[in-house]
Amino acid sequence: MSITSALFSGSSGLAANGSALAVIGNNIANVNTVGFKSSRSEFQDILSEGLEGGSGSAQIGGGVELANIRQMFTQGSFESTNSSTDLAIDGDGFFIMRKGDLRTYTRAGMFRLDKNKQLVNQDNLVVQGRVTNESGAFSGSVTDIDFSSLVTAATRPSQNVTLVANLDAQASVPSTAFTLAGNNTIAADDATAASNFETALTTYDSIGNDHTLTIFFRKSSGTQNAYDFHIMGNAGEVTAGSTGLIQGGQGSITFTTGGTVTSVSGATATFAFRGADSTAIGFDFSQLSQFASAAATTFQSQDGFGAGSLLSFAIDNQGLITGNYTNGEALPLAQISLARFDNPDGLASAGGNQYLESGSSGQPIIGIPGSGGRGSINSNSLELSNVDLTDEFVKLITTQRGFQANSRTITLTDELLAELVNLIR
Repeated sequence: MSITSALFSGSSGLAANGSALAVIGNNIANVNTVGFKSSRSEFQDILSEGLEGGSGSAQIGGGVELANIRQMFTQGSFESTNSSTDLAIDGDGFFIMRKGDLRTYTRAGMFRLDKNKQLVNQDNLVVQGRVTNESGAFSGSVTDIDFSSLVTAATRPSQNVTLVANLDAQASVPSTAFTLAGNNTIAADDATAASNFETALTTYDSIGNDHTLTIFFRKSSGTQNAYDFHIMGNAGEVTAGSTGLIQGGQGSITFTTGGTVTSVSGATATFAFRGADSTAIGFDFSQLSQFASAAATTFQSQDGFGAGSLLSFAIDNQGLITGNYTNGEALPLAQISLARFDNPDGLASAGGNQYLESGSSGQPIIGIPGSGGRGSINSNSLELSNVDLTDEFVKLITTQRGFQANSRTITLTDELLAELVNLIR
């Protein structure tokens, strides 16, 4: 009888609205949970029976059921913080975490360095990405972001020097000859007297010791638009007890009548500093000029550095983590990877702000932040919960009314059944 069916319809309404109330309560409870995504209850009707002899439209429903609880992956607002390891994703994507052999995914970027110098969250799940080796090259596979081997920057011997300077076109050939002793050395004062211009820079050997090299430029006697150069180091740093400067290389530079370099010879210097490997250093003089103005250096650089300790690090919007070392170097350490899903609504919640891949979500598409539809990363920021309290309170009211109305259906049906029973008195 349809009256009896009304009892079950009302009961289904109580169950569905009770579940919806639990979903709303969970949303409100997590209004301050970083990276939390709200859920929405989705109902559908239940077809119970058709009236005998009726047409296709003469059907009575069997009530309602909770068809789905959908996660709403809309963007949350950002909160600025003072921690460089607090990260927020602006756009689609999830941070990849490792829990034992299991990979999980999250939007909550409250990370820190643990005692093992791994980037972890509050539950000690390790953030995944690509890390660099000692030569600065990134690994091809996604793995734990681990700084333990990068706390100290390995030394890098100087191999390339770039110099930008002007050599005076009006200079005369010095009257003092640039004469080396039998051991390829010369006193510093004599080298200066035999040159028109000199410039010095610091380089590094294979064990990280710094050495000052001085380049002496001398107007060529045989060619108007040419300079000879001598690359000199401290003789005592090569041979114990030696004094003065020792030559590592020499050559010449020819200029056009317009003052630009046309040819360079001998632009390599080799020094075997004590306790270190012999190092050949290439010098780029292609940006020198010869104009009728005072000789001066405008820029110089070299690619070596000594040992240093990790002082701090910064994370850019592509997830690149750059370490700042006490030796003044800034080196890439790692790059955080993000995962994107074709159907993020299909992810399975694992608690702790973590999600698991499922058959409905599809496989993760992993890559660099800011590429392939993945969002960018904001450092010193956290993504707040996307729960809208106003919306939740409205749902709370409508759900309460729905629950009350269904309870009235049961009460009224019970009264009707009681009247039916009383007919036999």
